[in-house]
Amino acid sequence: MAPDKASEIIAKVKCSNCSEILQGFLYLCTTGHNICSKCKNKQTQCVQCNGGITNIRNPVLESLIRFFKLPCPYFDGGCEQIFDEDNMAEHKQRCRYRPYKCFFCEGNDVWNGSLNTFEEHLRNSHNKYWLNKRTRRNNQVLLDSYKDIEGYCLIDGNIFYFHQ
Repeated sequence: MAPDKASEIIAKVKCSNCSEILQGFLYLCTTGHNICSKCKNKQTQCVQCNGGITNIRNPVLESLIRFFKLPCPYFDGGCEQIFDEDNMAEHKQRCRYRPYKCFFCEGNDVWNGSLNTFEEHLRNSHNKYWLNKRTRRNNQVLLDSYKDIEGYCLIDGNIFYFHQ
């Protein structure tokens, strides 16, 4: 599927409130925007138009979404996978192009971003924890002291957190 077509399709099947790919029961706001069931249960108004969220469902779009395979919602970040509704949720949790949350940031200091920018964030914002060597498979690190240590390292494109 061409990138511009995929982006066009994704834009049409996203929830007006949370911008997630629509799945399951879909509801309409008073002006016709589609709202996912998660947002329907949490909110009373459409983010796009401030119209109220109704109990009216959109069965035509519900059926179409179940019938078609859709691109991963992280298509813009580089994922080229397509899935039916049943397999999309599992993929989204493991997709390497999903947004990552920094586990070192606390309180109001929240960071979310792609895996590519995550390494840069870790080095710049949490340098004291950074293991400053790139490690290859089958390398062994021997520790000569038993004090508490924690940090993270990048191995074959994966970021690992460790605590001992």
